[in-house]
Amino acid sequence: MIQGINKAFNILEFIANDPGKEYSLTEISDSLKFQRNTCANILKTLVSRGYVDQPKPKGGYKLGEMLYQLTDANKKYT
Repeated sequence: MIQGINKAFNILEFIANDPGKEYSLTEISDSLKFQRNTCANILKTLVSRGYVDQPKPKGGYKLGEMLYQLTDANKKYT
């Protein structure tokens, strides 16, 4: 198992528990027991790819548009 990918999915699943809420870096890293720097780097990547959104600089994180696009694309193939 690749740890970085597993951690990224853990972050996505954590945020998806309440998609309308914005979570702080501290909330995410503390809840998942990740080092803050590791969590910040993964979130930075997820934001750059559109899977997580950070509406305000230095603000909270929520699910991004790309994640919703993936789920909509899946409906086309079922």
